[in-house]
Amino acid sequence: MRTSSRLNSVTSTILMSAGILAFLGSSSSWIRISYIQIRGLDYWFGFITALSAITVFVTGYCAFRQPPTSQTLRKRLTKISLLLSVISCAILLTVAARVDEIAAQIAQKAELPDSFLGGLMLGVLGKIIGKAAKSVSELIQPKLAEGFYITLYSFVIAAVCSLILIFKFDPKKPILPVQD
Repeated sequence: MRTSSRLNSVTSTILMSAGILAFLGSSSSWIRISYIQIRGLDYWFGFITALSAITVFVTGYCAFRQPPTSQTLRKRLTKISLLLSVISCAILLTVAARVDEIAAQIAQKAELPDSFLGGLMLGVLGKIIGKAAKSVSELIQPKLAEGFYITLYSFVIAAVCSLILIFKFDPKKPILPVQD
C-alpha cells in the first residue's frame, strides 16, 4: 500500500504545482509585439485557462489531503481537471496557430515585389528599402512569450497527472500492481 500512497502523494503534488504554474502563466504575457505585451487575462481565453488552473490545483489538493476526500468526489474532480486541461491546451494551440498566421501575413506584406526591386535604377536603393521593410516587419511580428509556454506545458503535465489519478482510482483495472 506504500507504493500507492507515494504515487498518490507525488502525483497530487505535481498536479498542485502544475495548477499554480498554469495560473501564473495565464496571468503572464502570452504574446509580444515589439515592446507591447498581451497577457493571457487580457482576453476571454485567458480567463478560461485561469479557471482551469484553479480547478487543477483544487483537484491536486483534494487528492493530497489527509484524511482523503471521498473517492467519488476525487474521481469526478480528476475527470473535470483532465477535461479542462485538454480544453485549455486546445485553446492555447489555437492562439499559437493564429499568432503564427498573423506573423506570416505581416512577413508576406513586408516583402517587396521583384518588379519593384528590378525597376529601380539604383539596385542599392532597392536592397536598402528591402532590408528596412524586413526589419520593420520583424519588429512588429507577434511572438509567443514565456507565459504562454509555461501555461501550455503546465496543462500538459496536469493532463498526464489527471490520467494517472483516474486510472489509480479505477478499482476494476489497476495500472500498477500494489505490493505490501
